[in-house]
Amino acid sequence: MVKKEYLDNSLIYLKENKTTVIYVYLYFLVLSLINTKVTTILEPGENLALLFAFLIELVQMIGSVLIIREFFYDRDKALLSKFWQAICDAPLFLFYNFVVALNLLMGLVLFVLPAFYFTPRVYFAPYISIVAGTISDDDRSYVEWSKEITKNKLRIVLLFIILFHFLPLGIFAPFSWLELGQYEDFVRYGICPVETFLSLFAELIFIQFFKDLINNN
Repeated sequence: MVKKEYLDNSLIYLKENKTTVIYVYLYFLVLSLINTKVTTILEPGENLALLFAFLIELVQMIGSVLIIREFFYDRDKALLSKFWQAICDAPLFLFYNFVVALNLLMGLVLFVLPAFYFTPRVYFAPYISIVAGTISDDDRSYVEWSKEITKNKLRIVLLFIILFHFLPLGIFAPFSWLELGQYEDFVRYGICPVETFLSLFAELIFIQFFKDLINNN
């Protein structure tokens, strides 16, 4: 389960890296607010809405990559330098996220349950693509590497994926479906700061879980 060490280390990280955390938090928050605003204007399912969703996801990945690098690389670099490196790494991270999505899709096509087997096995390929240089000079593919570190651990990996990636989103998703009249905008925009912080904190814990898998492999 979730080690107390993960929670303690996440709190320590927040205290010791306040500048980075604040900027990354604001980065995610602005994207969340923009996404909330635009999705109320665009019709769900139309091409423009799908394109916008893809662009938002791509830009969000830059912040995610920066946080991942923070746990494996030198934290003393200037913030702008960190963001630039994250931008350079984001396309590769995106590519391997497509690999994860394809495995999820393949599992769903095979009557849902196989998705719980295929997806956790390759889930860390995007993460490994960012930090492989600090771990080993091994020339294994990132997908095979992910399969190796998750071998015989699929249940706990799946649990962490659900708890720290899907649950934070799922908690707030119903608010976008509610019709609250004059309070609708207030509620939708009001939950963005809380959702953003919860998602960021969950990502810090998830990265530590990934780091443990790597170290114990």
